[in-house]
Amino acid sequence: MAVPYIAYRHNQELKVGKVIRDQKGKLLVADPNGRTESLKAAAVIARFSGSSDPDEGRELALRIKREAQDVEVALLWEIMVDGTGEFDGEQAAEEYFGAASAVQIAAATKALLEDQLHFRRKGAAFLARTRAEVDDLLLRDRREAERAAREERVLAFLEGVLSRKPVKGEISDEIEGALGRVEAYMFRDQSPEAEQWLTRLGGRRPPREVGLEVLERLGRLHRNVDPQLLLYGIVAEFSETVTGHADALPAFSAVEEQVDRSDFRRLAVFSIDDESTEEVDDALSWEPLPDGGCEVGIHIADPSVFVAKDDCVDRVAAERALTLYLATCTVTMLPPRIGCDLASLNHAVDRPSISVLARFSESGELRDYAVERGRLRVAQRFSYEDVDTRLGEPEAQSDDAMAEPLRCLSQLADSLRRQRLAAGALLFSRPEISVKVRDDRISIARIEPDTPARRLVSEFMILANRLVAEFALARDIPIIYRTQPAPAEPVEPPAVYDPVLFDRCVRKLRPTRFSTHPQPHSSLGLDVYTQISSPLRRFNDLAIHRQLAACLNRADQPYSVVELIEVLGRAEVAERANKRIEREVANFWLLEALRRDWLGKSLPATVVDPVGNTVLAELDDFLVRGLLQGGGRHRAGAHITVRVADVQPRRKTMLLQPV
Repeated sequence: MAVPYIAYRHNQELKVGKVIRDQKGKLLVADPNGRTESLKAAAVIARFSGSSDPDEGRELALRIKREAQDVEVALLWEIMVDGTGEFDGEQAAEEYFGAASAVQIAAATKALLEDQLHFRRKGAAFLARTRAEVDDLLLRDRREAERAAREERVLAFLEGVLSRKPVKGEISDEIEGALGRVEAYMFRDQSPEAEQWLTRLGGRRPPREVGLEVLERLGRLHRNVDPQLLLYGIVAEFSETVTGHADALPAFSAVEEQVDRSDFRRLAVFSIDDESTEEVDDALSWEPLPDGGCEVGIHIADPSVFVAKDDCVDRVAAERALTLYLATCTVTMLPPRIGCDLASLNHAVDRPSISVLARFSESGELRDYAVERGRLRVAQRFSYEDVDTRLGEPEAQSDDAMAEPLRCLSQLADSLRRQRLAAGALLFSRPEISVKVRDDRISIARIEPDTPARRLVSEFMILANRLVAEFALARDIPIIYRTQPAPAEPVEPPAVYDPVLFDRCVRKLRPTRFSTHPQPHSSLGLDVYTQISSPLRRFNDLAIHRQLAACLNRADQPYSVVELIEVLGRAEVAERANKRIEREVANFWLLEALRRDWLGKSLPATVVDPVGNTVLAELDDFLVRGLLQGGGRHRAGAHITVRVADVQPRRKTMLLQPV
């Protein structure tokens, strides 16, 4: 018995198959490759007879394909365009071929299905587009072809720039326009088209890295432009609206503010910071008490006086969330007029504060504390080096009025640290490499984290943060807490920095996180902890200042718990991003300094744990790591001498060879 073959429509495609079963208007069909599918009888375009030989089905499909290729669709459209209305493949075949065969009906249907210009589908039927519609589509296709050709020319030019081919002659208007779009993407985060070009050209490289290379090689970067900001898409400048608002703010006046503040101007308030610090968040004071104890004032800048919740400055500060410290510049959270001037605890000017007053007994025991809004005047500004010198040479400072306050504060700081250690605190002492770039000159300084001055400041900031957390908890003030679960296994940080031991210990720690619920902070050895000590550079701290100020003023809380969750969500994202950017930028300039001055030279290094089939070594003087090549096997922690063989700062790689 002859096997019926059919041509049928399936997902806007014409297919050929043989009918295996035809029952109640539903067919089971097998295509020439033996794959089966079910369909309704209404999908059948034409029927054919034949044998069960699958080659016959393939031959039928080829005949229909060849016939469809011979159909001049434009001529068919001219026949059908005027007043035909809806039609099917059979009607189209009869108009085109005359008395049409089943193969011609299937071929006409196949041609109609594959056409994207002259006909459109309406259910199972077809409609001829109007002449105006076809003209519009032809214009669209022509423009798309022109756009694609233009894009290929642009990509070819950019590819030539990246491969260091010289640019011959003047740049055409077309290429100039394309470079303008690249600049719009790099400088203003506009032009998705340019981002697509750079993504295609870069492969695995980030598009901003490719765009920066293009602009550098074409000499289109002004000397004052910071390439690192372009690389990470960071906008350092504030808008004219924000800058104008900040510039119009008057200086702090306690009288005009009409807020009840304690007057701390009688105290010898002093700040301790790096010499280059412009956002001075904190200051200290020390005063003896009649019973032999003392009162320590931990005074924190109060920018909430100048930045109202939801004003234009507040919105941009919330978006930035943190000040970003790069080797080439500092991108402040607040406009400099506020963060570095009006609210900063600068020398010899009246400033608002939120102050924590901690009272200690003669034996150094914390007896009680208070949190107050205040006004103060910093009488003296110290650098960390100044304080270390004074603490290291007490005899030479006997006539210095600050000698006793600094000595007593240092002793109290040591006592506070011992108490935290006894409560389970973990102290990680890793030197910090400070990298500064000015006028293309790279300066590198090694900062020891545990000097007496840095220990003094650190302990009193930790104390202030802890006491404010207790203050808020006791009064049910919604704030953001900083928490950290205890590690799953014991951790013993090395007393002296060792990269291998340091890494092993850090890997055991659980991450810190923000929460609106008080929980312990294991590494600090505290039951409850927050952060209020850097409101000029951390939006979290500024938000908590507002909560404290409202409580002290007996006003409604400006933030609900839900709003605080939104704040901490942004803070967590910004903190991770900032740490990554700061680390990568510092590492880039460290590698660049090594490329300029240390290629081929020998340096001491420590072998760290192998990563896969590679071994990394950390340069002892720079705390930066590179791939150790050859020279046999080395155990982790081995101290060796290496030669700097090759450095590629942009690729974040350094090759070292054992000496």
